[in-house]
Amino acid sequence: MFNLVWDVTIPVQVQEIVNEFSNVEFALDPLEKQVGDDLISLLQQGKKFDDDSESYELESFHQAATRLGITSSRVALAERRALKKLIDRARAEEDKRKESIVAYLLHLMRKYSKLFRNEFADDNDSQGS
Repeated sequence: MFNLVWDVTIPVQVQEIVNEFSNVEFALDPLEKQVGDDLISLLQQGKKFDDDSESYELESFHQAATRLGITSSRVALAERRALKKLIDRARAEEDKRKESIVAYLLHLMRKYSKLFRNEFADDNDSQGS
């Protein structure tokens, strides 16, 4: 008898949860949206950079990293590792666009990793440096 009651109440409970979440609106933090917009702009201009505009790239990247809380070598290392995993996932999904975007972000993280305070040596990530 217990199993019958259990089997009937679970779908009802799941449906109640689904109904509750169907009315929830998830809002993107305005700061994160701005950072995303800035990074998209950087990405779109990335192929056009020359030596004169590299300072713009550096400044834009530094502002985005600061807003996202990437302010130390430890956090930067964690971000690089996360980006590498995203690239692997994009490759597995055969999503060339996503792979290209994440690869560019990883390129920026590697290129400007000296911006971050050095909490410890990034020897674990030496192959990517």
